[in-house]
Amino acid sequence: MATAAAALVATARLLLDGAIDLLYPPRCLVCGDFGPLYLCAACVSEFETAPGPACRRCGAEAERLPGAVERRTNLCRRCAGGQAFAFIAARGAFAYSGLVQTAIHRLKYDRRRRLAEPLAMAMLPALARAPFADRSFVLVPVPLHPSKLRQRGFNQAELLASTLAEQTGLPLILDAVRRVRATEPQARLKGRHRFANVEDAFEGVPGALAGLEVLLIDDVVTTLATANACSVALLRAGAQSIHVLALARGGGALPGDAAARPQE
Repeated sequence: MATAAAALVATARLLLDGAIDLLYPPRCLVCGDFGPLYLCAACVSEFETAPGPACRRCGAEAERLPGAVERRTNLCRRCAGGQAFAFIAARGAFAYSGLVQTAIHRLKYDRRRRLAEPLAMAMLPALARAPFADRSFVLVPVPLHPSKLRQRGFNQAELLASTLAEQTGLPLILDAVRRVRATEPQARLKGRHRFANVEDAFEGVPGALAGLEVLLIDDVVTTLATANACSVALLRAGAQSIHVLALARGGGALPGDAAARPQE
């Protein structure tokens, strides 16, 4: 019965979307220009990639060492200083700034869920060039707490992961981990407080990922505290390894934090 009801809701949504498109032609939900896409090519072309070269662990900009001949290490300052993560490596497709930040806000806070598909499509080149691209992953989106899911109406990470699964053929697993504790928005916290905030906030389903390599999908990562806490739960549930791919990579302090709405 639940499956049939979900199918009816999905069908009704598709019919409603089609009717809306007939009455109101599609337009880019970022710049507002009319066209066939809800995210136009002009906007995507202005998405900024994360600065490189990237830290081999967390994907932040690798540290530059001073000296007569400047060189970069293969680690950022934080990872070189001993920061430990439960995942093997993380990457962001774009820098969390400019039109990428605008698009994510439109998706999450203005509930423009039509943006999820083109944003996920924009992530595909980053996935293809990631150092872990040749692995046989299952895709797992970072879950929202049920209270946040009810408030927003959808999980943006799940929408992104669904399109990535469709485009790559990688399996999508939605019920392997759940968020069991509501947490304070991470953007209100700094550094180690973000890690404490999400500690034990996730719970993996024993055996759901036994022996599998997981690519954890999220919309934005900054300190990677949430991704790390989720990875701990996935490893406890039997996953063999975890890598992380996000739509956007922010720094320790998010660009525009003072004016931005809270992040999970």
